[in-house]
Amino acid sequence: MIRQRLAQVHCLAEASRLTTMRAKANADAGKTPGSESSVGYMAGVRSARLTRDLALDIMGISGLLLGHDSPDQGRVALMAITTPCHGIMGGSEQIQKNIVGERILGLPREPAVDRDVPFRDLLVGTQRREKT
Repeated sequence: MIRQRLAQVHCLAEASRLTTMRAKANADAGKTPGSESSVGYMAGVRSARLTRDLALDIMGISGLLLGHDSPDQGRVALMAITTPCHGIMGGSEQIQKNIVGERILGLPREPAVDRDVPFRDLLVGTQRREKT
């Protein structure tokens, strides 16, 4: 199982590398960016999560230890702690999925009933409209 998961992480990394090369080639040719950036972002998030889970499974409970005297100087624990931020920074993963769905797959946009409403007039959380 570990070998299969290692192969999965390797294949995803290689596919991401090739996608990045294709995006760079398009940019060098003066073409507008396509889906490569969104796909690359989502692949990076998935790769980080798969790598984290695999590393923790290989290291076992010692993978949760931090400090210089811990196995691998605590790098696995640090990776486990910081991996969730990859789905948030650089545009959330859900936004990237919407971009791929709309621009590449041709799916309709999500309904936005507040599209033409000024930000100051939006209802947030538990605010209620005053009855006039």
